[in-house]
Amino acid sequence: MSITFEVSQDGTGFVAKWNAPLGMGGITTPAYSLQELIPAIIEAVHCHFDEDEAPSKVQLHFVDDPALDLREAA
Repeated sequence: MSITFEVSQDGTGFVAKWNAPLGMGGITTPAYSLQELIPAIIEAVHCHFDEDEAPSKVQLHFVDDPALDLREAA
């Protein structure tokens, strides 16, 4: 099973959202950077699903294309 998070940028960073089918809840997790978002999603998925029901794959769909600020990378 795989699930797809919709990733958007807000004023302070990124928000990843996944809505469960049939209105059975979902997952929302924020992060200040893309580097912080990946482990936040992994942790949220592990907390949401029982071990035998957890997806084997998580996909990310970016609502807006993220831009890298190379001045911060130096």
